[in-house]
Amino acid sequence: MIDESHITRLMKLGKALGTGDGLTLMQIRTKFKASRRTAYRDMTALEHLGINVVRRKKQYTIKMKPADCRRHIRDMAVAKIDAALAKGLR
Repeated sequence: MIDESHITRLMKLGKALGTGDGLTLMQIRTKFKASRRTAYRDMTALEHLGINVVRRKKQYTIKMKPADCRRHIRDMAVAKIDAALAKGLR
């Protein structure tokens, strides 16, 4: 099932990691009110969506513009919905 709040959080995380020098794990946890596990899970989810999360000197960043990241996440979510619908209609 696709969770709208999770997609929204991933888009916000992508925007935060794509601007400036990135964020430390503690900054991510504070900004998104997330546990350590959830923060890592969200960064892993971005990587599963094809967004390369880079860690340098305890700072996490992405090499994608925030708007491109948002568009990429949206496109992947739509593709998953389309696949689920196609499978359900068989």
